[in-house]
Formats: sequence, C-alpha cells, structure tokens
Amino acid sequence: MKANEQSWSFYIRQIVPYLKKDKWLFAFGLFAMLLTSGIGLIDPLIIAHIIDKSIPQKNMADMLTYGGYFILVIILSGVLSYLQTVLLARLGIKIITNFKGNVFRHLLKAPISWFNTKPVGELIARVESDSERVESALYRFINRHHG
Repeated sequence: MKANEQSWSFYIRQIVPYLKKDKWLFAFGLFAMLLTSGIGLIDPLIIAHIIDKSIPQKNMADMLTYGGYFILVIILSGVLSYLQTVLLARLGIKIITNFKGNVFRHLLKAPISWFNTKPVGELIARVESDSERVESALYRFINRHHG
C-alpha cells in the first residue's frame, strides 16, 4: 500500500460517496456525538458548584437543585450517547453493505474466463476481508474522534 493511501484523507475521500447517500444519518450522528461531548463538560461544573458553594454554605436547597441538574445531565448524556451509537452503527452497516454491493457488481462484470483462473472461495474471502478492513478503519476513525 502506498504511503498516501494510508493517510486518513485517502480513506475519507473513498468513503464520501457512500456518506452522500446517507448524509442526514451522518449529520444526526455527528450532531449527537458533539452534543454528548459538550454535555460531558457540564458534569464537572455542576459537581464543582455543589462542592465549592452549596456544601460550604450548607445550602440544602441549592445542593438538591444542582443534584437534580446533575441527574438530568447524566440522563441526557446517556440518551444522546445511545442515539449516537445507534445512528453511527447504522451508518457503518449501510456503508459496508453498499461497499460489498459495489464490489460484487464489479465482479459480475468480469468475463467468465477470468473466473476460470480464480477459485470462487478466494474471491469471496477477499471481498469479505477487504470489507472488514474498511469497516475496522471506519470504527477506528469514529472511536478515535469520539472517545
């Protein structure tokens, strides 16, 4: 594999045509990812307020209020994290399915004489192997940029 093919920009250029078909799924998944990351920054602020202000002032009402906010933030973060996981997993499955379909359509256009020199099991194994490599690259990219 060439050095430029190993860069993320190469993979992104290869995946963009597949993303265009499901751009709204990608956009919602990305939006949920950004919201989950942003909401994750609120937790420490709420806890800091409780520790720094509510406890020293012995203000139970303020402590309960911010405790309620903390619970709401945790619930919202969990829901958005679930939504993000479902949307991006669905997108990954669609991309891999479309990728395999394109590879099989390409194989169907090959002349019969070409298949005489290639064992069928080897072709299927190669398609599965290549699609698994693309899938693992997708998930590594998503996991690297998410968490």
